[in-house]
Amino acid sequence: MSADDSIRVFYLKDKEHSTIIYVSSEPDTPLIRLGWNKQDPRYMATIIMDSAKVVVLDIRFPTMPVLELQRHPASVNAIAWAPHSSCNICTT
Repeated sequence: MSADDSIRVFYLKDKEHSTIIYVSSEPDTPLIRLGWNKQDPRYMATIIMDSAKVVVLDIRFPTMPVLELQRHPASVNAIAWAPHSSCNICTT
């Protein structure tokens, strides 16, 4: 995550260049957490500050969320992928 409310992937061979994976859908609202899927590293999830939305991303398809989960009645503060399953994520 970066200061401009985006998630970027940097390549170790060329640290001057990056690929923007996602930009917050709410202007001037930071992304506060990032969780990598431990079984399938192509997937990550992020949460937006003061939002009930969890955004699931696939690094192969930058800028377009795979899924947006919106089941919480209040803000989401933490995310974690299940350590032994690529399909389960815990949000609080």
